[in-house]
Amino acid sequence: MAGTSSKKEKRKERKAQKQAAKSETSAEEFSELTSANSAEEFYSNMNDTVNEIPIFGKAMDGIQRNLIQFGTVPAWTRRFASLPLLRGKTLAWVQLLLVDEQKTAQLKLYAVGSRMALTDDDSDVVERSRKMFKDAAPSFMNDFGLWIFSRSLVRKGYNGLIDAAAVGFSPYDPLDSLDHFPLDSSAGIRCAEIFMLFAIEGDVPGDLCSRETILEFLNFLNSEEGIRKIQAFTVTAGSVVATREKLQEVRGSHLTA
Repeated sequence: MAGTSSKKEKRKERKAQKQAAKSETSAEEFSELTSANSAEEFYSNMNDTVNEIPIFGKAMDGIQRNLIQFGTVPAWTRRFASLPLLRGKTLAWVQLLLVDEQKTAQLKLYAVGSRMALTDDDSDVVERSRKMFKDAAPSFMNDFGLWIFSRSLVRKGYNGLIDAAAVGFSPYDPLDSLDHFPLDSSAGIRCAEIFMLFAIEGDVPGDLCSRETILEFLNFLNSEEGIRKIQAFTVTAGSVVATREKLQEVRGSHLTA
């Protein structure tokens, strides 16, 4: 009996050692992941790790899109609308859907946007916003042909009153899939869904009533003169897989909210 008991104890000990080694390895991997040198690297590593398990990757896409549509964008509106320095400025919301098969734009913009954590001290909002726009612009401006859909909302001369009906950019999904489990990437084309909020000095061209006027607006802001017009800016992006048929249906369309 003593010999049997001793063998059991040794098996338990070996099992405990294996579990400890496994836990240590997992902790090291997690530490390596979260100690990335930049937000962009962190989100890129996190995304690669999650997508190693397809079902987790699909779930993450859906969760993130819903959080952005129903949480992040309304939170921006409330926070920006409360800033005294934006009174009298033009507020402009832009939503873009563009082909992003490698998630390059989505990861870049999500990382850039994560830096814009507004605090009670908003003294450097303008400076940070201009820097962010310069960093973000190449991700959604390099190839106009990749844009599938756009939407905009403009509020001129904002008077500083927080009114959801007056300044809110309501959720809208051109793919009609927010309430559904995301498609497997093999079933369609991966796109980036981008949301941007601007506060600028002056007016915008044509109230951003078309994809062409949005491009004109963004190109202007991306110039030496235009960057000085930016008073506040933030951006975020989600990822979604859409069928070719649905993308063809919405391709080239624009909505003015």
